[in-house]
Amino acid sequence: MRLTESKLERELWLIYYASDTPGIGGRIRERYEDFVVIEISEEGLLASEDKSVETEGSGEYVWAVIEKRGVDSITAARIIARKLGLHPSYVSIAGLKDTRAVAYQFICIKRAKLENVLEISSPSIRVI
Repeated sequence: MRLTESKLERELWLIYYASDTPGIGGRIRERYEDFVVIEISEEGLLASEDKSVETEGSGEYVWAVIEKRGVDSITAARIIARKLGLHPSYVSIAGLKDTRAVAYQFICIKRAKLENVLEISSPSIRVI
């Protein structure tokens, strides 16, 4: 058994190899694009870049799809709330998605205008 030399493998708790045979030099999840997460609603709708779900707003809530890269879901919700000038409790997400990935996720925002939501952009988040 030998210890890994890879920083990424240590971060993922892949610390030991079962054999002493050298690896082949492959890499996993080197870029965010190497792992893509697409949320599926209970109704079977996909949160994805092709906008399988139309961004919509009616009544007191706006539903949208966000694409996030390298940011956790809770931080993404807080960034969106801050950009809209809303309390973080007004932005709802349906679960946590991988941080080290490109993740497409549904969000629901209370008391926001659709046009303001569509303008949200940051290095790690965009509304699609």
